[in-house]
Amino acid sequence: MHVVRLGYLSEVDGAPNITIQDPRTEERKGYRLDPSMYALLHELDPTETVHDFTPEEWRYLRGFARLGIVAITNDQDSVDELTFIPVPRADIRFVGMTDGGYELTSTLGRTFELSEHSTRFLGMADSKRSLAEIVAAVQQEALARAEEQPAIEEIERDSGMSFGEFLEAEAYRFIRALRGNEAISFEPHAIPLLVDERTTSHAEAGRLPPTGEPPA
Repeated sequence: MHVVRLGYLSEVDGAPNITIQDPRTEERKGYRLDPSMYALLHELDPTETVHDFTPEEWRYLRGFARLGIVAITNDQDSVDELTFIPVPRADIRFVGMTDGGYELTSTLGRTFELSEHSTRFLGMADSKRSLAEIVAAVQQEALARAEEQPAIEEIERDSGMSFGEFLEAEAYRFIRALRGNEAISFEPHAIPLLVDERTTSHAEAGRLPPTGEPPA
């Protein structure tokens, strides 16, 4: 399975923190993280499907998924599970072409590289459409253009995958390429409301318990 970190990591008052935002309501929720939680989230590679997480780390991840901090998706045929939303947080500019795609930069000053199809995903990111919707739109547009058919056939021949499978894998590479980039974040389509706030008054506000699970 794939494990995708959502939101963005930062420091608040010198402590590691993760913040998620519902793009449709702009509601935000932040959590302070223990060092072990921060390290786990920081190292997640969304393209990997084989993991060596400890049982404790899996408990963290299950709790994070319930809170909308991570998304856990299937190894294959998972495009429909990419319900999270790419949210641009800065103006992004084209710099030039590279062997593997395009070089881009943002008003935050960081230069980064994306493949051709990942650049298409980025071009459709409008803080409203989910990544699943974006991948489907890119596929539909490409298949509708006769001039793209030779390139699609080459992709299928070289990768041994259908074009749809290739775009699914490319979606996870797109997420990986933007890890830690403040110009764009991937946000849950809605922030889960899992517990009644009245039942959590004994917990430190905004801080996850050591298990990573929301309080019972």
